[in-house]
Amino acid sequence: VGGKPNFLPDAMPAYVPVTFELTILLAGLTAAGAMLALNGLPKPHHPVFNAEAMTRASQDGFILCIEADDPNYDPARVVDFLESLNPKSVEVIQTSEGY
Repeated sequence: VGGKPNFLPDAMPAYVPVTFELTILLAGLTAAGAMLALNGLPKPHHPVFNAEAMTRASQDGFILCIEADDPNYDPARVVDFLESLNPKSVEVIQTSEGY
């Protein structure tokens, strides 16, 4: 078929380019899938999207989200520090996972 030999040892050189290209394609797709999985993406919803300031985030400012995963995290200290920087607003958002 297409002038290729029917027996495997003689036909091997004709299939090397296809095998090589498929290997590269599958390696790229695997790397992209692993990157998304290890980064925890996609995250379609985050509790910070419920904040009042989020409605104007792209119009006149930006949002800084600080998550409380550290056991040494002190919410009162963080809020005091952020308010000392003279922002437009500081909001604390409760989530189901904790503070």
